[in-house]
Parts: sequence; structure tokens; C-alpha cells
Amino acid sequence: MLDTLNPTDRLLADIAPFLVPNPKKMGQSTPVPRLTVWTSACDTRPTAAVFEPMFYAVLSGTKVLIMGANRFDLLAGACATSSFGLPYTHQLTKPSPDLPYVGISLHLDADLLARVMLDMPTSHHRWTCAVAAAELNGPVEEAFARLVGLVNTPADVGMLALHYEAELYYRLLQSPMGDTLLPGQPAQRAVPTAQDSGRLARS
Repeated sequence: MLDTLNPTDRLLADIAPFLVPNPKKMGQSTPVPRLTVWTSACDTRPTAAVFEPMFYAVLSGTKVLIMGANRFDLLAGACATSSFGLPYTHQLTKPSPDLPYVGISLHLDADLLARVMLDMPTSHHRWTCAVAAAELNGPVEEAFARLVGLVNTPADVGMLALHYEAELYYRLLQSPMGDTLLPGQPAQRAVPTAQDSGRLARS
């Protein structure tokens, strides 16, 4: 039964219909708004980008993030959240047809996130960073799994997706990754350190 699976395998089972074999990196849209499944069976070249509000889970393979002189490897079974801020370079390393890279991204709804923030108790935050990562488990994983599970019941998306997404934002804001999503001055934003990064392992 799916309930006996670990979080990564549970999510892989949910998105199985969207894992289309392709020799190149591919983003596959889903019935859930702004939720995309990414797969690749080969390495990708370093690609420049700028952090934007997003939640990301790596289910298989490794995604490398490079910020200046800092390199971080986002491993399978990890999740990360990011906000506007610093430029970075990303790359997929060593996927193969037998063990492809698989990730799920959710572009965050800024208006919904702001409403969730306003409904939460006030807390004091001193420092934010452009990206933060952790193990995909606990309340964050449970909320994300409910949202991802809607890909298999499209008729439920209109009624439930907004509620599940709001729950995910609430759990993210409660978690150690939450400060990354809070408004802050540019001077407060920083490259994450090894202590900040969880499974965003620094090499």
C-alpha cells in the first residue's frame, strides 16, 4: 500500500503517469496549477538563473546549485524553497536511463503566500537567505503529498488545490526554511552556509 512507502517513493508513485522518458530534461505540466514534474536521463550544462519564489523536491538524482564560489548538491529525498534574490547556476549530474533525475517544482502564489503570512502569529526574524533546504519529511512532506496527490484526481483540483497549497505554505513558514519566504531587505539576503542547508550538502 502507498501508506507504507517512504515520502520519496510515495511521491514517485503519484507522478508516475507524468514521467515520460526523454533523453533531454523535460518539464511536464500537471493538472495542479504551477506544479511541474521534471525528468532527465542525461547530464545538463550549467544554466544561469535567478532565484524566484518556488518549492522544489528532488526525488531521484542530484541537482547542483552554484552561487559564486559556493557549490551545493541537492540530493534525492531533499526539498528546498527559494525567494527572489541572488543569481545562481544549476545543473543535473550523472542521471541515466536506469536512474533518471526526477524533481517536482511548485511556483509559489505570492498573493496566497501573503494571505497565509498575515493570518499567522507575529514572530521575530533576523536573517534570511535566497534558498534553504531540508529533508522532505514531517508536516511539510505531508502537506506537499496531499497537493501532489491531486494530479491523479483532476476533478478535485478546483475544490482542494488552493486549500492544500495554503497548508503547504503554512507548514513551510513554520519550518526552518520559512524565513527564506519572508519579506526582507536585500542586505539581509545571503548565500546559505552548510549549517543552513540541511540536505543541500556543501561540497
